[in-house]
Amino acid sequence: MEKKPLFLASPLRSALALCFLAASMAPAHGFGLKTHLWIAQSMLAELQNGCSFEIGTVPISIDAQLCRSIQQHPKAFMAGVLGPDAYPDLVTGQITTHPGIPGDWQTSDWLRHIYGQAKEGPELAFAAGYLTHAASDVFAHSYVNAYAGDIFVLSDERAVERRHFVLEKYIDSKLPGFAFDRRELEPPAEFVRDKLIYDINAGRLARKAQYAPHIVAMQAARAAIRSANRDIDKLELDSSGALKEVRAEQLQAETGIAQDQPQLALAEASLRTSEDRLAQRQNDFDQASTALQSATAAFNVEAPSAAVRALRFAAQVQHDAQLKRLNEEQGLTGAARAKVEVLRARLAKWRDQLATAASIRQTMQELIAGSSFLSGYMKNWEEGLDVAGREYINTSHRVVLGTLDHQSSFVREYQNWYKCYGSAFTPVPYQFGDAVCEGKRFYIELKSKLEEQVLHALPPRFAHLVQRYIEIKKWIREKVKHELDEAALAFEKLIAPDKTTGDFIALLARPEYATEAKLDEVFATTADANGKQLLEFASMHSFVNSDIGLQGDTLNPAMFNALRHALSLSKLSLVGHTGVRRIVWVLGGDPDLLTPPADVGERYSVLYSMVRSIDGNQQWQPYGLPYARQDGGATPDAAERRYGYGPEDSARGFELFTIPSLRTTVFPRIFSANAAGEAGIAGSLMRHPKLAEYPFKECRQHPFPRTFNDDGTPLLEDCACQESLALAMPSAPTIGESVRRVASWLGFGP
Repeated sequence: MEKKPLFLASPLRSALALCFLAASMAPAHGFGLKTHLWIAQSMLAELQNGCSFEIGTVPISIDAQLCRSIQQHPKAFMAGVLGPDAYPDLVTGQITTHPGIPGDWQTSDWLRHIYGQAKEGPELAFAAGYLTHAASDVFAHSYVNAYAGDIFVLSDERAVERRHFVLEKYIDSKLPGFAFDRRELEPPAEFVRDKLIYDINAGRLARKAQYAPHIVAMQAARAAIRSANRDIDKLELDSSGALKEVRAEQLQAETGIAQDQPQLALAEASLRTSEDRLAQRQNDFDQASTALQSATAAFNVEAPSAAVRALRFAAQVQHDAQLKRLNEEQGLTGAARAKVEVLRARLAKWRDQLATAASIRQTMQELIAGSSFLSGYMKNWEEGLDVAGREYINTSHRVVLGTLDHQSSFVREYQNWYKCYGSAFTPVPYQFGDAVCEGKRFYIELKSKLEEQVLHALPPRFAHLVQRYIEIKKWIREKVKHELDEAALAFEKLIAPDKTTGDFIALLARPEYATEAKLDEVFATTADANGKQLLEFASMHSFVNSDIGLQGDTLNPAMFNALRHALSLSKLSLVGHTGVRRIVWVLGGDPDLLTPPADVGERYSVLYSMVRSIDGNQQWQPYGLPYARQDGGATPDAAERRYGYGPEDSARGFELFTIPSLRTTVFPRIFSANAAGEAGIAGSLMRHPKLAEYPFKECRQHPFPRTFNDDGTPLLEDCACQESLALAMPSAPTIGESVRRVASWLGFGP
């Protein structure tokens, strides 16, 4: 059997540390999770009366299968909206799915992986929620990153990260009509496990990201055990086939013996009769010979009289007759003896075949019995991995909900999971839980069971089966001992969070951060910024309150553009390609300019070709905007170029913005101005005195500054606002558009 690399417990013993230590590299949420859930609740409310969303004032239907899944499984949809901020845990999604892996999968690939493979029901509802999380973050990060001054990387410094958390929590605290109930969220844990932990790409990308060793270990463990189980199943199948072959030979021998044994008895009886007759014939011949000799002597002594001649003639006739009878009987006896010898030889052959088959059968049965023991043990191990993986997802779900209602402990939840299910990643049957001593006893029994069985040699045609079995035994015996030792270390080394991780957990869990005072405090200083010239705000809450249209103590969703646009893109992300074409057509664009899906049978989303990294900003265009600095600088960062699809990916991007005619007709109608006539994301940030010379200003007439030329090459500035070259705002619907709306309502259109 091919040797399988299996490193289960050594990375996994850091299964808690991974959530603590790797957090130092995790990017932040775009919106707080409560805002994501508020968007999901808004979408569910819109689907209560049908299967359509209003996007850019155009009612558009979504796929019936998708609609049924969301309507019938709203809890799964709501859980999905937590997205990579929660699954497979608070860390992994944010170091793989959020930023993407340079040179490998980007956010869009993860979205296709989840949404494209989900089956109707809770899986599809969850996947739809997962998609809307990414769609929301496109605009959320465009807003939060701009104020915070950078993306979230806790290992870099603390100032940006505090700004992220405080701003997100402040917005969360101002949501209107939001009531969080953890009972309203329920992920399809096995689907999430299989896609985000046990999928081969999940393990591969976690390894490449270098900060999720627990996912690498979990995926590698299950892959190795499943591979071993396939080998054992194949061995059992081949051994069963060989056993059938041997059993057929045994039956053949038994049948031959049953048939030939009575024939031999008859043949031996016939031989004895023939030998008796032969003896009698020999005696008769001997007497005739004696009589002939006497008659011949008399004939030679006396003058042969007629009587003597007659006597001699009679003796000669009798002699010849007896000789003939003797010869005939000798032939018959020889034939009888030959038949007996043939039957005896055949019976000997049958008996030898029967004995050999019985011996081989016993060995094969021992082989199958041993293989069955291995199979039961290994299948139980695989089942334990499945249970542990499922419960890991459920634990992550409880952890992230605990950051919302402060009812669960980040550290304690993962410690409890490892205590109850970590044994699944060792040779201990998962039913034993944390019974380490019981696990050691089990290993001793296992080793004894594996070594007590010494199989007899088999004929060459079956020898390979024994060799395969020996190799499987050797692999399990060696790996089980190694992994049990590693598991013992894992149980002894429950790692406590370091200071960096403690800061991360505190930022997640502290509700007092959601205040105007904390907002002003955090944004008033650049301390702990690691030299970054972050913008300073004397009264940060006034900027944010203006952006969110604060009324009393709640934000106004009709005024907060980042939230409005996030909701619009979230709805658009669930519309099929035909629906997107219909929207473009109704709003006066040319739907034939849109690139058709490469695979017409694949479930479609506009995000597939749009979202490279939801950690970046301005994902609707190839390059994110540079971050403004306190010293007045705003030089585009080369590292930020990976946040978006540039010239090397010219066939990709959000075509409603990258195609010039759609950028001026359709995009501003979907992501339209609020009641104050403002559509831009930066909002009040533009009035900060340090942005006077900012190269990508937004204004009422030009709310979405461009960072690229139409050929895909980057722009260093967009001066439309400064030079009064801004395009006119979208005009009111024309008669033609009104006609198209009616036609669309009647079912006509592209």
